[in-house]
This record gives sequence, structure tokens and C-alpha cells, in this order.
Amino acid sequence: MWMEKEKYYINKAVKDQVIQELIKQHGKDYEGRIINGISQVANQWREEDGSREDFTNFSTKYLLTKKEDLNESFLRLENAFEGLYGHALSIYKKMVFSRDVDVGRPLEIDNLLSTYDPFAHISDDLFKTKIAFFVLLNFEFEPLQARLNHGHSWDRLKWGITNLVDNFVERYPATLSQEITRKIMQAVNYVNTYNIYLHHVLPTSGERFFPKDLRLISHWGLRDEIKSNYEYENGLDKQKLIEKIMEAIVQQTIPKSVINNP
Repeated sequence: MWMEKEKYYINKAVKDQVIQELIKQHGKDYEGRIINGISQVANQWREEDGSREDFTNFSTKYLLTKKEDLNESFLRLENAFEGLYGHALSIYKKMVFSRDVDVGRPLEIDNLLSTYDPFAHISDDLFKTKIAFFVLLNFEFEPLQARLNHGHSWDRLKWGITNLVDNFVERYPATLSQEITRKIMQAVNYVNTYNIYLHHVLPTSGERFFPKDLRLISHWGLRDEIKSNYEYENGLDKQKLIEKIMEAIVQQTIPKSVINNP
């Protein structure tokens, strides 16, 4: 059950009135579902979504009570969202391809492309079209503790509904989502363009342990190189050398002129 939040546009008096009207219309058997659904919608409804009368009309029109209507509506939503989020993911992978895959020398445009987020406006648009409110009205959000306590007995439909509602329990404006993505991508780009050319990394003996042009990213590339050297000649020496590199990366003591420099 959602906690009371008087600060929201739909106040307690309006919400309670709608709840009572719907219980009177559909019967006490649906009281729990009605209270939960109206509360979930009210907590996300803003003034720009419509008047309090619009809230009442929407809730009255779109509340589902028949199980077959609920199940069929979920399947329609599942199919639509699979296409929506699937294509957005495909677009995202295209935008970050030159950042994540070695397609040649890094370019400044790679960073700009990777900051584009095809998901940024999806949630905003789904609220504006009232699709998100339909979901919140008819399907219940399950908190973590309920999932831990009862999830083992849920079927695929119940888990699918739970995952569906998760998309709308928080509401962020598209501009904020885009800014969050930009900050995350800045961090990701920093890691993804932090490469060390190991051929030029030497122990005190001056011996070259690594092949020419071996370029490893600061995070998983160095980690995987450590894992790959357990059975090879000078494996331990190589691992210790990489360990020193990783320590220097954490301490930020590697000169900038060494990073990404062949």
C-alpha cells in the first residue's frame, strides 16, 4: 500500500471520494484493488496531467475488474513494451558502438554519440499519454520485501506484472533523465578510454613481458590479462606488474601522457 502524500496534486479528500465511488460501483470485493490503484495513480498525477475532475474520470473509465480483462491488457502491454524498449535498446547500442568496440582511433564524436539516450523521453511520454497511469491503476507495485517473502511462489504472469509496474513507480522529467545519462556516460567514457599500452610497461630488469601493440582498458582488460597469465612463462611476474599498474590507476598517479598513448 502506498503511503499518504498530502503534498501531491491529488489530495486525500479527492482520492477518498474517488475510492468510495468506485467501491460503490464495483462492490466491496474490489476494495483492496481500488484503494491500491487509486493511490498509485494519485501519487504520480500532476497538475499538467489534468484537473482533479480529469483524474476522477480517468480512474472511473479505465479501472478494470474482470480477471480476463486484466490478463489480456497485460499481454497487450507486454507486446508493446517489448517492441518499444527493444528498439530503444537497439538504437542505444548503435549510438555507443564506436565507444564500446574497437573500430579505430577514438574520436570526439564518439563521446557525443554515447550521451544520446533513446530511453530519456519514454517514461515521460508514457505518462503524458496516460499509459503509465493505466498500469498504475490496474496493476500493483510489489515492494522488495514482498518479493523476497512470496516471490518463490509467483508464476511468470505475476513476475511480469511486477516488472511492468516497476517502470512507473518513480517519475522523472525527460530533461533530468537525459542529464543523468550524460553524467553516467561521462564516467563510462572515462573508463572506456583509459587504456594502457603494456608493451611499454617494463619491470626494473627492463625486460618486455608483453607483445607489441597490446592495449588494455584500465578496468576489465587488465583484470582479464591477470587471469590469463596463470599458466604462462613469467606469468607471476606479469601479474605483479599489472597489479602495480592497477594500484597506480586507483591512486591516480599515472601521467596523463601515458594514458592511451602508443
